[in-house]
Amino acid sequence: KFEPQGLGEIKDVLTVLSPDGGEYTCTLYGVCDPPRPSGPFAINDPGKGINIDFKNVFEQAKEFKFIVDSDDFSVNGSKSQVMKVEGGKSVSLNVKSTATRSTTGKLLATCVDEPNLPAWTFYIKTT
Repeated sequence: KFEPQGLGEIKDVLTVLSPDGGEYTCTLYGVCDPPRPSGPFAINDPGKGINIDFKNVFEQAKEFKFIVDSDDFSVNGSKSQVMKVEGGKSVSLNVKSTATRSTTGKLLATCVDEPNLPAWTFYIKTT
């Protein structure tokens, strides 16, 4: 599985060795787009909330800041949280609502270690 580690065009070489068949090389080419928004994720039980999975797409551990854009929502119990996520691993973020009416918002995930990288956007709503 070829997962580029940056935005834009990425090239690499795959080499496969076999004692019976020799050596084969092929060029891998990928285009990595900025993160696309996802959702909306519906919160049907505001007290329980919902879990949204977030994956660190980098090979190395990175610090990410998770923030909600509305006081009606919280992520892991607060308006914002900074968390170190191991390379290639996923974390589950619990998003709850205190709204007494139907409302919408966004959960934004930014990489503290890569400030020029656009944020991951998760649309959230209460029903």
